[in-house]
Amino acid sequence: MGLKDIADAGSKKGTGLKKFNKDNSKYVIFEDGEAVVGICKGYVPSVDPRNPEKQVIVFTLTIDGKDRIWTTSSKRAIAEMGAVEEEFGFPAKVSITRTGVEYETRYAVKVVE
Repeated sequence: MGLKDIADAGSKKGTGLKKFNKDNSKYVIFEDGEAVVGICKGYVPSVDPRNPEKQVIVFTLTIDGKDRIWTTSSKRAIAEMGAVEEEFGFPAKVSITRTGVEYETRYAVKVVE
């Protein structure tokens, strides 16, 4: 996507920069109600950069051929990804659906065959 494409897309209610950011970010970016499908290659525990006293899990997902990072501290999401790891191992193709915003965000994970 070139600058002209971004400008053209942006003329449609400000979608250009948002789409550009989503398409080019190294992070998984998804909105409330949106699902992403990718191959989870693995994870590493890490420290939350915004709160050094909190631990997070950093997953590496390949989405549309690009490696992306999904960082979460959600116990439910981590447990669901743990169940995927136990049953199928990594790499595994998963669908992650986000519902809610900010501190009310929840994730649902399922294996895609």
